[in-house]
Amino acid sequence: MFSRIVFVNAGHDGAVDPGALGAMSTEAGLMMLFAEELQAALIARAYQVLMSRSGPDASNYDLAYVCELANNSGAGLFISLHANSFASPSAHGFEVWTSPGPTKADLFADLIVRNVQAFAPELTIRADKSDGDDDKEGNLYVLTHTLMPAVLIEIAFISNPQEEMWMNDPTFRARVIEAICAAVDQFAGF
Repeated sequence: MFSRIVFVNAGHDGAVDPGALGAMSTEAGLMMLFAEELQAALIARAYQVLMSRSGPDASNYDLAYVCELANNSGAGLFISLHANSFASPSAHGFEVWTSPGPTKADLFADLIVRNVQAFAPELTIRADKSDGDDDKEGNLYVLTHTLMPAVLIEIAFISNPQEEMWMNDPTFRARVIEAICAAVDQFAGF
């Protein structure tokens, strides 16, 4: 039976590590907006949502601590939200990362990609199809140290002026959040 608890990690902490910097925002600040809005949307769908931090300037943010919280939460899914960055402002797109090898998170990542294509078609999907699915795989700490299916989502590039503007737009955020929520619903049905 699928646990209706979702653990949401808003990447970085805002106090010590703001994450990537855009012209008008920080990754930590933007991802806190996404996380709070995702939390509200999932609660409206009758999920319980646990958050890794409760504000834009949480000072106790530690990846080992985040994973310990998630692993002790009874969550059925772990979602880590991030904004990408690159030296060139033309870099763009949406990515979903899972841990290496076939895992249950691969299905969830594919569902997220399909829903993002439907709800936010302006985003280019940056996929790695070498293993037959859309996710990128990596030994990222929060993916390899959590016990439940876990994804790390790079929503867009904060270093790209257009994509930074999109991420600051509540309408855009609502569409991306709807895509993630639809993927959670679909994953819960498997």
